[in-house]
Amino acid sequence: MRRIRLVFLLLAVVLMLPMGLLVERALESVALERRVSHRAVAERLVDEMELELSRFLRSEEERWIDDERFTSRGGDGFVLGWFQVDSGGGFAPTSTTGGIDGDVAALVLRGLRRGADGESSIAPGQAPGTTRELPGGERKFSEGRRNSSPIPSGKRPVSPYDALQSLNKGAKMRSDRQVKRAASPERPRLADAAAPAAGDSRAATASRRIAERPLEPSVAGSPHAFALNADEVEISPGEAGIAVAAEEAVRSEPTVEVHPMEGRLIDGEHLLLFRRVDRGDRSDRQGLVVALPSLFSRLDEAIVGGGELAAFVDCDFFVAGAEPESLASTDVYRYRHRFAEPFAALNVRLELAPLPGVGEADFVYAISLLLLVTGTLGLYAVYRMVAVTVRFAERRSNFVAAVTHELKTPLTAIRMYSEMLRDDMIEDDDRRRVYYSTITAESERLSRLIDNVLEFSRLEQGTRETNLIVGALGPVVGEAAAMLEPHAREAGFRIDVEVEAGLPPVAFDRDAVVQVVCNLVENALKYAREAGDRVVTIRCVRAGEGVSLAVRDRGPGVPGSHVSQIFEPFYRGGDELTRTAKGTGIGLALVRGLADAMGAAVVGRNLPDGGFEVSLTFRTSLAN
Repeated sequence: MRRIRLVFLLLAVVLMLPMGLLVERALESVALERRVSHRAVAERLVDEMELELSRFLRSEEERWIDDERFTSRGGDGFVLGWFQVDSGGGFAPTSTTGGIDGDVAALVLRGLRRGADGESSIAPGQAPGTTRELPGGERKFSEGRRNSSPIPSGKRPVSPYDALQSLNKGAKMRSDRQVKRAASPERPRLADAAAPAAGDSRAATASRRIAERPLEPSVAGSPHAFALNADEVEISPGEAGIAVAAEEAVRSEPTVEVHPMEGRLIDGEHLLLFRRVDRGDRSDRQGLVVALPSLFSRLDEAIVGGGELAAFVDCDFFVAGAEPESLASTDVYRYRHRFAEPFAALNVRLELAPLPGVGEADFVYAISLLLLVTGTLGLYAVYRMVAVTVRFAERRSNFVAAVTHELKTPLTAIRMYSEMLRDDMIEDDDRRRVYYSTITAESERLSRLIDNVLEFSRLEQGTRETNLIVGALGPVVGEAAAMLEPHAREAGFRIDVEVEAGLPPVAFDRDAVVQVVCNLVENALKYAREAGDRVVTIRCVRAGEGVSLAVRDRGPGVPGSHVSQIFEPFYRGGDELTRTAKGTGIGLALVRGLADAMGAAVVGRNLPDGGFEVSLTFRTSLAN
C-alpha cells in the first residue's frame, strides 16, 4: 500500500503541473482579452477626437483666402480670432473694425516668432497620431473621475461592445445632421448657384462662405459629438447668386498657392494654426488662435460627455512637456495619445476603469477550482478503488492460506488416527474411543468450514435461496447451542442460553440462524480463549417491535479502529505474520450476509464491562 500511495502522489503532481500551467495560460488569455478590449475602446475614443479635430481643420483649410474673418475682430467659442499677416509682418486692416483684437495679435506674433522648427510641438518618444499604453498610476481611479459611482444609477454595466456601439450611434447621428445641412435648399452649392456680376466685391467673400462640398461622414462617433466647424455660416439666397462670378474672378487673378495648415504652440493655453498663401510675388500667412482649455472641454464633453462611458473614462488633455500627475491606480488601463499634425503639440491621457462583462477571471477561477476538486476527488476515488482491490486481493490470498491450514490440520489428525486404528495399533478401548471422537470432531469441523465457504460463495453470487418462516426464535437458538455444547466444553467454555419469555414470532430462515449461531460461538471461542471467565452467552430478548439475538464473549474485544471492518470479507485483525488465532476471515462476513438475506440488522460492539457482542435484530413478521 505504501508503494501505491507513492505512485498516486507522483501521479497527482504530474497532473497538477499541466493543470497549473493551463490555468496560468487561461488567466494570461483573460488579461490579454481585457487589455485588447479596453485598448479598442480607448483607440476608438481618440479616433473620434481626431475626426472632430480633422473636421474643424478641414473647415478652416477650405475657408476662402479672402474671407473677411481674416481681417476682423472676435472669434467663435474656442477660436479667439482669425488673422492675416502679410510678407512685411503687418496685419491686414479692415475698413469696418480697424484690425484684429490686440490680445489676439500679440498671441499671433508670439507664435510666429517661435520659428518654423516646431520645437514647441515636439513630444519626445511618441510619433504624432499614435496611442501608447501606459502603466498604472498610484492612486485610486475614483479620486479623479467625473463620476464616483462605478456604474451610473439605473444603468446596466457597459461592456466594450456596448461602448463601441454607443460611439457608432453617435457618429451616425452626427453624419445625418451634416448630410441634412449640406443638402438644405438654403445652402446651394457653387455648381447650382446663379452667375453673379463680375467684379462684385461681395463675390469673393460669398464664394468661401458657401460650403463647397458636404463633409465626409464619420464611420463612428459619440452620442454627444459635435461639429467643431461650428463657425460654418449659412448664406442667403442673394449671396448664392454671386458664387459663380466669384470663382471666375479668382481665375482671372494671378496664380494662388495655398499651403497646408501648420500648428505652433504659443503657450500652455493657446495654439496657433496658420497657413501660407502665395499670390505671385506676395506671401501672406492666414490662420487663427485656439483657446486650448475651451477646445479640450468641448472635446471631452462631445466624445465622453455624460453618456454610458462617463463613469468609466477620465480624459486629461495636456500640451507637450506638461503631462499632469496620474490619478489612476494599477487596476486602471491608461493610454496616452498624441494628436496628428498640426495638433501634434496636444496630447490626451485616457484612464479607463475595468469595464464589466469582459475578460472576467472569476470564471477561470471557478473552472480551475472545479477541475481541482474534480481531479482530487477522481484521484482519491481511483486510489480508494485500487486500495480496496489490493486489500481484497491480499485478504483472498490470506484466505486461501488460512483455508489450506484449516483443512490440513484436521485432515492430518483424521488420517493419523484412522491409520492407527486400521493397523490395530491401539489396544486400549478407551483410547480407541478418544480417537474415534477426535476423528468425528475434526470431520464436523471440516464440514462446518466447507459449509461456510460454500455458503459464502452462494451469497456472493446471489444464488442462495432464503426460506423465511414466521415463528419462535428461541427453540432454534437452543438447538444450535446444544449442538455446540460438546465443542465448547472441549475448548474449556460454557454456553449460557437466555431466552426471554413471551417473545413475538419473527421472520427467519432456520438453517441460516443455526449457521449464524455456530459462526458467532466459534468466533467467541477462538478470540476469548485467554479470558478469565470462559462463558459464551446467547440471549434472545425483545428489541422494540422485533427480537434481538446476541452472542457475547468476555474476551479482550475488538480494537475500535477495526470494529467497522470486522464484517468485511476475508478481514482478520492484526498482522498476518504475528497472528495466533486461527480462522479464514469469512465467519462474520457470512453472518452479515445471512442477516441481510433474512432482513435482519447486524451490529458488533465492545461492551463497557469487557467482551465483544454481535447482535441481530429480526422483524416480527414478513409484512414488516
